[in-house]
Amino acid sequence: MKTLTHPRNWILLATTAAVLSACGGGGSGSDTPAGTITPTQPTSLNQVVQGTVTGFGSVFVEGVRYDDSAAKVRIEENDASPREDSLSAVKLGMRVELLSDDKGKASQVKVSPETIGKITLVSVPTDSFTIAGQTVRITTTASATAPATVFEGVANLAGLAVNDFVEVHGPRDSAGVVLATRVERKTPLSAMVVRVAGVVDSYNATNNTFKIGGLTVQINGTTNVTPSGQSVSNGTRVAVWSDQEIVGGTVIAKSVSIRRSGLTNNDAAKIGGLISSANLTTKTFKIDGVDVDFSGVTLSADDLSNLSNGRRVRVVGTFANNKVTATEVKLLKSSDDFNKAELIGVVSDFVSTSNFKVRGASVDATKPGVQFSGGTIDNLANGVLVKIEGKVEGNVINPTKFEFVAANADDRPRSLLGEISLRRENGFRMGENDIEFESELSIRGNDNSAASRDDLINARKVEVRGSFRDGKFRVSEVIVQKAAGVISSAEGVASEVSINGFKLNGTPVQLNAQTQFEPAGVTLAEGAKVEVYGAISNGVIVASKVEIKLPETAGIARVKGTVTDFVSASNFRVNGQKVKLGANPVISGSGTLRNGSFIEVKGPMSDGVLTATELEYKK
Repeated sequence: MKTLTHPRNWILLATTAAVLSACGGGGSGSDTPAGTITPTQPTSLNQVVQGTVTGFGSVFVEGVRYDDSAAKVRIEENDASPREDSLSAVKLGMRVELLSDDKGKASQVKVSPETIGKITLVSVPTDSFTIAGQTVRITTTASATAPATVFEGVANLAGLAVNDFVEVHGPRDSAGVVLATRVERKTPLSAMVVRVAGVVDSYNATNNTFKIGGLTVQINGTTNVTPSGQSVSNGTRVAVWSDQEIVGGTVIAKSVSIRRSGLTNNDAAKIGGLISSANLTTKTFKIDGVDVDFSGVTLSADDLSNLSNGRRVRVVGTFANNKVTATEVKLLKSSDDFNKAELIGVVSDFVSTSNFKVRGASVDATKPGVQFSGGTIDNLANGVLVKIEGKVEGNVINPTKFEFVAANADDRPRSLLGEISLRRENGFRMGENDIEFESELSIRGNDNSAASRDDLINARKVEVRGSFRDGKFRVSEVIVQKAAGVISSAEGVASEVSINGFKLNGTPVQLNAQTQFEPAGVTLAEGAKVEVYGAISNGVIVASKVEIKLPETAGIARVKGTVTDFVSASNFRVNGQKVKLGANPVISGSGTLRNGSFIEVKGPMSDGVLTATELEYKK
């Protein structure tokens, strides 16, 4: 059996497929079929890649690296109305569609969940749960038939419960079961959201209904069907979105996006995915609906016996007469084929050498056999730039190679995430990196609002895009975290105090009639050390409470937010802060301490851990 060529030549690898078409001749985004097509003699090339995110540094899709330094990110929960976001929204295990040129430089990354909604059934014995009529299967270790599942907001399947609001990514097997590559437990939204992507079945033109798995979809006069002029039919892959509850197994669709096929004859094809409709007599099978004829490929007896429905496979060939005639076929067998992960980025959320994150992915650097270069494990800390190669095991990346990257190692474009710690005239400090602005600088909010240098204040979270030169990270684009959110322990010195507000570390704080002051009777004065709680919007903190720090209360921290990374009562996080309960905490409100609980904790800080002496369950 022939083997694959160098990974750089692979456009799509093993879970779903994508399309390559000549500029002007192919579709983009959602309107692409499940296959990877290369024109016979391209002069200019656009590549549309569909697959699972397996690493960052730029971004790796199914093990292939794409330069994302100039990529725009679109989130397609509602395909008819996608929203832009920053690269921080792209996470390990997500299913994406990536548009790049023939040199692997991405111009756009689209995040496309398979389903979003409330869980209706959890079955731990069968490693599955049900959401929006779709069966989702969890895999703890990658195999030849299923990728490993990455979790966020919950440690594993046992942490999920009925009515939890989750987002699921992953391909489907031949029975229509979603093989989850990522499950994210999210904070419930005030408005209902349902998304299901899949193949249309049982279409009824009279009633304008069809099924995806166990969900019945109703189209009515308000449904936005895209692309314009297209119609729903059995066998078509669609993405359905609604803002209404599922009632009696039926949801009224607000939008239905139809995926069109754009494959053309005589194109060189490289596709990968899960086998269905396998026929060893005719030597044919399908990958995500694309017919493959492998009669011209000589396979070993072992490979031929293992070529069956549900196996992961990669194919090289030519597309003609509505099928791919294969010249190479590779069955994925070992974990080295499909369980790799690569990360290049700045260390964040550092708790210990066995518990930190890079580009939002959890990493444990303490496993035996890790090869360190450029430093030792003792050099690990927040803000350190690293390059990791390893394997995804459960919800954690276990490195086999760990490199500490010098700031002047190369000038390759990168994207870094972090928090401004020291604002300067022409840049700022972020972690251990000096950020310097290029002469041409673009600044925008992560909510697509306008932004300026005035928004680049201490403690503001940002994403910067640029490259290292002469020991500094020189950036041409800054994306500012401006979306509204809860402030947790915003602490500092009050300046420019007035009856309407003050500044905290340079950030404007707005006071109103509802703002509470503690301790009662203490006057807020210029230079006072304070801690502010409230919400931030457009760079201004609207304070719900201002706590004036007296000597006896110094060192006390208060954090409000959603519980994540829950291991036990002595090991969890609230809004990213490491927390453990004290010996006899004062608990108010009602609830259960678990991932997704919305709480407020208060207590002393030591070595980066808040020991909660008070815990309040919030509604």
